[in-house]
Amino acid sequence: VTFQTADPSKLEPVDPTSPDEWSNFIMGIFTEYAPLIPPGNTCNIRAAFSGNVPLGSGLSSSAALEVSFATFLEAFLMDSADINEKQRAIDRAVKCQHSSNTFVGVPCGIMDQFVSSAGLEGCALLIDCESNDYVPVRMGAAPSDNEQAVIVIANSNVKHSHSTGEYPIRVQQCKDATEALQKGVDANISSLRHATMQQLDEAKAKGCITTDLIYRRAKHVISE
Repeated sequence: VTFQTADPSKLEPVDPTSPDEWSNFIMGIFTEYAPLIPPGNTCNIRAAFSGNVPLGSGLSSSAALEVSFATFLEAFLMDSADINEKQRAIDRAVKCQHSSNTFVGVPCGIMDQFVSSAGLEGCALLIDCESNDYVPVRMGAAPSDNEQAVIVIANSNVKHSHSTGEYPIRVQQCKDATEALQKGVDANISSLRHATMQQLDEAKAKGCITTDLIYRRAKHVISE
């Protein structure tokens, strides 16, 4: 991917139906880090990416692209002594999510970027998406033991796209459910994680949730 960055604010996303759509994830990250470029300087990007994560397979290839490029930019735009590694991993994930939301136009959460940014070998990551704190959780036994967790990845041959697929629709449905709970039950319910099944049933009984689909979306989150 090659682009001129004399004025990062003028970078325009590639059409999401284009084969080069993946480059939006790179350009978007640059716009996040561009304010760190010293005044009076420019940064022209010509980069090549190589990896073994299949694109569009649901294995977070876009987050991997974002985080790898963000880490690259941090290497020459940020002082390694400025911040501790845990906070830097959090800040990096937040920037990558913001880039996806604003530049790429994908209303994604932060999970994929967080795992790519802060993940540790042999560990799952317990993430609090409200506070943006995280705790590594070892999978299976200790490395010295014989028992280890096994992860099986199956290729369904189904391609997906965050920007044009079902994902944005699900996000909006969950927002609709949250707004219904706020209006009909408790205005302090800022997200579905703070609601209970009793409150959801109350909202449905009051007619605030008018479709079974929205009810099922909320139920899935609340009871997960």
